[in-house]
Amino acid sequence: MVVLGSAASASADIWSDPHPFRREALIEGRDFEYDSRSFLNRLSYRPLFTVPAGGDGIFGSAGSVTSTELYLDVAVQQTLRFDDQRHSVRLNYRRSEDYDGYFDQQRFGYGMDVADLRLAVSGDVRGDKAETDVYFEADWMPSEDAFWRVNLILPDAYLNQKGESEAEYLTSARSWFVEWRQQWLAWQWRVAINTTPTIRLFDSVVDQAAQAEQHRGMLELSVGEKWHWQLRAEGERADRQFVIDPDGLAEEKAFRRRMHAVTTSVQATQWQLTPTFGVYYLRLEEDGWTGLARSLTVADRYEESYAFVALNHSLTQRWQWQPAVYVGLTQQHRSAEEDPDRNSRTDRFQGKLSLPFSYLAKAETGAYLSLSPSFYLHRAAFGGGNLQLHWPF
Repeated sequence: MVVLGSAASASADIWSDPHPFRREALIEGRDFEYDSRSFLNRLSYRPLFTVPAGGDGIFGSAGSVTSTELYLDVAVQQTLRFDDQRHSVRLNYRRSEDYDGYFDQQRFGYGMDVADLRLAVSGDVRGDKAETDVYFEADWMPSEDAFWRVNLILPDAYLNQKGESEAEYLTSARSWFVEWRQQWLAWQWRVAINTTPTIRLFDSVVDQAAQAEQHRGMLELSVGEKWHWQLRAEGERADRQFVIDPDGLAEEKAFRRRMHAVTTSVQATQWQLTPTFGVYYLRLEEDGWTGLARSLTVADRYEESYAFVALNHSLTQRWQWQPAVYVGLTQQHRSAEEDPDRNSRTDRFQGKLSLPFSYLAKAETGAYLSLSPSFYLHRAAFGGGNLQLHWPF
């Protein structure tokens, strides 16, 4: 999980990729709930190897969260370059999740290089034309140490013209993504911002008018070689208003989400087992109407604090063992107006031991296949399995 080298080698994830507004996230909302295991498990399923930003390959992590829920984050990218090396066709696929639920992106597009600038257009193309997202992108890499990327995204670009779902945008729908990566001496930082200004939508199928804005940001800073320090901060702010009128009553509802997470770590790269010591903190607040999927008015608070230690031990030339221990506190207070039986309060210590074994499947590209059983430390129980594929092309 260490980030080294030029600015172009920064890792890629859902926080550092374009993430447009999703209509189903607004109307339906997340259809699953978090419990005391949710964030601990997701923390332990983070990639074992740095996923190169902008690099071709297949990169994925899948792990059991509960007996019925699977965490899944899979990204595939393939760039096909013309003979002149200036023009290219690129395929991007991602299946993952955010705080609004599960999502899929399937982008196909064309790009052209002009000196240190790349201009591209792509689409998350669907069978229903009204659901197609259109991406306009400009990348600028003035040197090996600096990189800029800007995306303008038109979610459901043809909804008002070609939509047959009886839904329409009442204002222009736009999402923006900006990323900046920079290396200066031993310092490297990365900033990524996804923002969707206010969007208004009317859906006559459910007799609902909705308004939403959403902003997400990530900052990552790293420095050092023998002692490699890393700081990462993530945050999200979402505000939504609804007017639901199935029976002519025009009931008004609202929703608010505030989330921030911070991870700090240091890795001793000069030691044989290259241990990593770190702490992780997450706070998530959700208040109001969650959407049609759960149909609840909630007041939820999630606060998680963990310390972790991870080792990296080469068993053979191809096998690596990367055990990690996570220990900390979870505090979760949940309530719902429509379902008092859901109300709960959890304040407890918990921990997890992960035992990932990684096999170097293709030394030429550094492709690894990893399998990790895990065990809870706060009770005698299996903590779920995790399968990861890191396969650069």
